[in-house]
Amino acid sequence: MPKVNPKISSKPLAEKTLLIVGAGKSGKAAANLALKAGADIVLYDDNEGSITNFKESLEEKYIDRVSFCIADTKKIDFIKISLAVLSPGFPSNAPIISEAEKYNIPLISELSFGAGFLPCKSVAITGTNGKTTTTMLTGNMFVNAGFVTHVCGNIGYPVSLCAVSAQEEDMAVIEVSSFQLERIGEFHPIIAAVLNISADHLDRHGSMEKYINLKKRISENMDSSDALILNINDKNCLSFSKNAKPNVYWFSSTGEVERGAYLSEDKLFISDNGNKQLICPVEEVRLLGSHNIENALVASLIAYLRNIPFPVIRYTLRSFAGAEHRMELVGEVSGVTFINDSKATNPDSTIKAVNAMRSPTILIVGGYDKQTPFDDMANSISASRVYQVILTGETSYKIAESLKETGFTDYIIVDSLPNAVKEAMAFASKGDVVLFSPACSSFDKFKSYEHRGEVFKNIVKDLDVGR
Repeated sequence: MPKVNPKISSKPLAEKTLLIVGAGKSGKAAANLALKAGADIVLYDDNEGSITNFKESLEEKYIDRVSFCIADTKKIDFIKISLAVLSPGFPSNAPIISEAEKYNIPLISELSFGAGFLPCKSVAITGTNGKTTTTMLTGNMFVNAGFVTHVCGNIGYPVSLCAVSAQEEDMAVIEVSSFQLERIGEFHPIIAAVLNISADHLDRHGSMEKYINLKKRISENMDSSDALILNINDKNCLSFSKNAKPNVYWFSSTGEVERGAYLSEDKLFISDNGNKQLICPVEEVRLLGSHNIENALVASLIAYLRNIPFPVIRYTLRSFAGAEHRMELVGEVSGVTFINDSKATNPDSTIKAVNAMRSPTILIVGGYDKQTPFDDMANSISASRVYQVILTGETSYKIAESLKETGFTDYIIVDSLPNAVKEAMAFASKGDVVLFSPACSSFDKFKSYEHRGEVFKNIVKDLDVGR
């Protein structure tokens, strides 16, 4: 019989009513956790299909403790609500949130709600790029060290779902987005890492300053017994060390640091308390690209701080192949290599992918417009191995303008991803790479970056079948 999480089985939310905002993956997990912890819930969503899906999956014993509201906030008795739990996909200016604030109802993210029920310690990883890969790599290190490990958060497995099955001796490795940090509540990891910060999600946050300040909140509830890992080569991360309550550790891909992890002479090292320890040579790290060396440094440092032996760290770096949809090798068709980097949802992520290319490359790029600039990306493309760009999605003309400013004119605009792949194949020669790295979110034509990546992979597989 599975063990029971005492933080849930004690029914701490009995006789309370919670408002769960959003009936998607995160909201559904928060709702089920709240019910298991004894609460009645009001589930709100402006999408009737999401509400219907939840109803169909609801256990019969909970039916009388759930009420539903679709779009109309007037149907909610806010006076009865003790707490509101927000799904990250709901914008911070949504009417339901404004209405809850009028009644002085505490609002927290699903991240904070779920983490409050975790019986085990947690580490948190945020940043603009590299979060998913670093979270998965870190999780693999804990698994290989013998821990029951819950890799969760923004990676697609809600923390509230993880909390239901977690035990005190386990470890939670949590990917954290800026959306989740808007209502951080009492979220308190023992180790937090900020990988990098560049322009992203400005359509939601309004300014770069607000986006940076949200990332900084990851250490808000940490104390002097905790560890904060920062990128010494990122000016925004540098500022986070000022007046930081946790112990600060650094990582660097450009030279030695006194306390942290670094790259020197093509070798990865950890330095702490005056001692320098070799992790492994760069050539032994299986992940592709210089940006993944930084991810490897962070994962190794987290593992070291939790006393995971160096042989386990080395083994994981040598064996971990990477996250799906992040520089994922799809296959080869007629001597042309196809790489799926659908997880690249901002220009900086695509810059890293482009810079990792060592063969002549055709880049497929474009998607939903998050109001981020593309000038730096265009400069990187012009200086890279990319010789042809195929633009698709809402941002096609915006990216085209940035490319023209650099003098790069070898681009075309197409109306769909299938046509983009078709055109890429027409341009490609044996030995070339077709890199799908959109630099944009997927919401113009796809449900998610995962859906977009799967569509791309299926298109490539159909090419292979049709040879």
